[in-house]
Amino acid sequence: MMKKVLLLALAVATCGLANAQQTIEIPQKFKGLPSSDKVEFGGGGFSKQGGGVNGWFDPEEFIRNNSTGPFENYVSLMFPDSTVVNVNSDNERNYVFSHAFGHLYDLRHDNWAAVPSDPNNPILTFGQRDSYTWDSVGFLYLYRRNNPDVNVVDTCYISFYKNSEASNITRGSVIFGNGDTMLYATVDGLNQNSLSGATPFMTKTVLLTAADTTTLGANGWGSGAMVEHVGTTISGTTGAAISRNPASWFAYTVTFKPGHAWSPEDTIESRGFVKPAKGVNYFGYRYVSLTSGLPATLRSRNFADNSLILWSITRYGQTTNNGWSGFMPGTAFNSPMYVNAQVRVSGNSTVNVKEVEDLGFSLGKAFPNPVANGQILSIDYGVKTAGNVTIEIYDLLGKKVSTVLNNEKVEAGDHTASVVAEFNPGIYFYTLKSGDTVIGSKKFTVTR
Repeated sequence: MMKKVLLLALAVATCGLANAQQTIEIPQKFKGLPSSDKVEFGGGGFSKQGGGVNGWFDPEEFIRNNSTGPFENYVSLMFPDSTVVNVNSDNERNYVFSHAFGHLYDLRHDNWAAVPSDPNNPILTFGQRDSYTWDSVGFLYLYRRNNPDVNVVDTCYISFYKNSEASNITRGSVIFGNGDTMLYATVDGLNQNSLSGATPFMTKTVLLTAADTTTLGANGWGSGAMVEHVGTTISGTTGAAISRNPASWFAYTVTFKPGHAWSPEDTIESRGFVKPAKGVNYFGYRYVSLTSGLPATLRSRNFADNSLILWSITRYGQTTNNGWSGFMPGTAFNSPMYVNAQVRVSGNSTVNVKEVEDLGFSLGKAFPNPVANGQILSIDYGVKTAGNVTIEIYDLLGKKVSTVLNNEKVEAGDHTASVVAEFNPGIYFYTLKSGDTVIGSKKFTVTR
């Protein structure tokens, strides 16, 4: 495994509001190349340290744990423009269509509880506490040198976006074929020269040499090279448990520039065994694609946590693709794409379930889960001493749909609250409060 260590600072982001947009079809010939089996970053998941939580979060792990698939691993090759040609394993020649990638993270997303240090005592989502820091990101890459000039040095650019210094994030909704929607966010605008968003607050460079090349293995491209970014921590705060909070977002994008000149019709040779006469050096990224559309369990109307993809159809200002422009969220495609990317997070105030119970409260399971529309839903909770509690139910938009208990005084001990689940099919959250303090929130699903 090859590794580059960079000094990169991370940050949070603001947002604007965009209209809902339709997903777009990916032509089969533009699918990525087959990739090797899942490659571990070696981050080790989350760990409890000093009363907080520290560790790496990997969106792919959440996807694999919360979806039955089908999904496949791919690598997508990218180049600064579409004048060069890629020759694939079927000897088909197509102009390069991918130019940059990245990811946008929402600290408040319930996905963040998907990689606990102890499955029997999971860490609560960061959105339920009030402080956090980011300090590193990492992604799997592919890098090939097909240019005869072996001494050339290529460059990878990593740009970051946050809520100050004119950096912006755009928010909107993706509409799926069945009419369902999902919140997304993407970097605002596009700089045609750098192929970054319009206003990154910081851009770092990585120099690539022959020592950084990756290989074509027996199971496909993407043999496990990793770029790791380590930098100064940037702190932030979160708000109430169930609400959209753009202040907890940050994004990064990755672009590539070869150190040699190139001409139209020069070749990206992705078959691995042919050396083209007029070849170019190129970069790529690894991603997992859900081949039959995004499962309902992965759709979120309340949180934005998605990959960012810059394709020719949006780079060159075409307006025929349902209005998309610039970096599209990976969920914009009919076969959703999630870049293999990790981020390292520290949450100084984050607590786990046992620590909440030690404070005098516990929020148990909702059952049955899933629950059918019109069926009785029961929610277990407990209090160490007599006191007033509130239990509320929210949809994925953050709208309160039911109050199960309204500041009711209960005796010490374990209790069960019940409500008729007269809600539309979908994912909901039940939240336990003491006064204005959110104790915990968990998820349940309503079926027809």
